[in-house]
Amino acid sequence: MGLVSEDQAVKTVHAAIDAGMTFIDTAESYRTSESLIGKAIAGKRDQVFLATKLSGNDHSGEHIGRAIQNSIRALGTDYIDLYQLHSPQPDWPIEETMEHLMSYRESGVIRYIGLSNFSAEQTLEASRFGQIYSSQPRYNMLSREANDSILPACLEQGIGVIPHSVLAKGMLSGRYAPGHQFTLYDERNMFESFQGEAYERLWRVIERLRDWASDHGHDLVQLAIAWVLANPAVTSAIVGAKTPEQVQHNAAAADWTLTEPDLKEIDSILEGGESAAQPSTATVVAAPAEAGEADAPSEAAESSIDMAEDGEIYTQLLLGLHQDLETQERALGEHVREFESLKGQMDALRSLWITTLAAIILSTVALVVAILL
Repeated sequence: MGLVSEDQAVKTVHAAIDAGMTFIDTAESYRTSESLIGKAIAGKRDQVFLATKLSGNDHSGEHIGRAIQNSIRALGTDYIDLYQLHSPQPDWPIEETMEHLMSYRESGVIRYIGLSNFSAEQTLEASRFGQIYSSQPRYNMLSREANDSILPACLEQGIGVIPHSVLAKGMLSGRYAPGHQFTLYDERNMFESFQGEAYERLWRVIERLRDWASDHGHDLVQLAIAWVLANPAVTSAIVGAKTPEQVQHNAAAADWTLTEPDLKEIDSILEGGESAAQPSTATVVAAPAEAGEADAPSEAAESSIDMAEDGEIYTQLLLGLHQDLETQERALGEHVREFESLKGQMDALRSLWITTLAAIILSTVALVVAILL
């Protein structure tokens, strides 16, 4: 939820629900997000479509079961509408992972299965072992690779697309000019995307997009949301908000339908900054003929925008370390239990030895007395 108080976070989620935002997305790895959302939706569970994710690199059946139960407990619910794999984990066969998820779906603990940060090929592979209902790729005006394969594949397969990083980690808020100093622990300090000459060149594109939005009666944030929603493959857009005012502002973007000429003008701006901003990986988005039907943007946790999965990798590494510590803790617990069991056996042997010794002493004393008499 970012640096916001619990009370403010709850009010923000309430404002989203009141505005008609029924889709709420979180994840196992988003710190206290699940528990905060659980408090916010208490008494409102039937008003929301609740999505969370299995994070980290452990896709074992044991961890999946534990993670689902932890999420259910934190969210204060008895089922999860959409349960997603946060990222592909090649070390765990997707067939086995899907088998575990399908069993929980059949039991009613989860209703639908989704993927996040999966390629088109990985998505189709997972689909062989169970129905995939959604995909959550990184997709925004500055990071458009998803348009090359994953979006067309999902559109063809009837899989809903729920893009993350719609505001490009805040770049498309227009608030962070070159030279901006983030707080010490802000993860954006690690992103090359926010540093140096490359960001200065990118900033010039952002300024042109901001001016275009202003000329059309909106701001850059609303343009970023409306642009994503204009893609016919997109079902809903994940956009973080920290205040009820931001929720209302973001929601207004859903009422802005970008026309084909609008999208061509935006493409022209992006093409102008293409070589300077992202020379090696970015592609130009083909403008769809019409804006597709879309749900309102939702309150959700932030995601990564860097080409190398920036903060997502950082989060996954931290969660992986946490899971390693959990594994070591469980192993230590086993050793402690073995020691306690061995100690119990030693105590029993010592008690038996003392009892036996006492019996021997009593027998000896009795024998000596009998001889003397």
